[in-house]
Amino acid sequence: MSPIDIKLIAKAYIEAGWAVVPLVKGEKKANTKWQSKIYTPDDFASDAGIAGKCGEPSGWQVDVDLDHPYAVVIAPFFLPDTQLIHGRPGKPMSHWWYTCVGIKTRQFTGLK
Repeated sequence: MSPIDIKLIAKAYIEAGWAVVPLVKGEKKANTKWQSKIYTPDDFASDAGIAGKCGEPSGWQVDVDLDHPYAVVIAPFFLPDTQLIHGRPGKPMSHWWYTCVGIKTRQFTGLK
């Protein structure tokens, strides 16, 4: 199996309208001040991960990230239909994507 070419993946995301961020190998964090930087495929080390910026930098794409298991269960009853739902094997329907022009980030907490 050949290694994944992260530069090609970054290029494909950028061409699809996403602002991307290189991630530290094996982690879910960037090693730079990613909020104000615009990255190109050449900014990605061969072992980097990749993330997309939400909101205005990526055409107003937003992720409703359902962290709590109850939120995943009730989401189909409360969230509008969307063409993109995904997640990881342990929580396969925990990310619901929308285009929301002008949206502001808002984090809800309270359920423990």
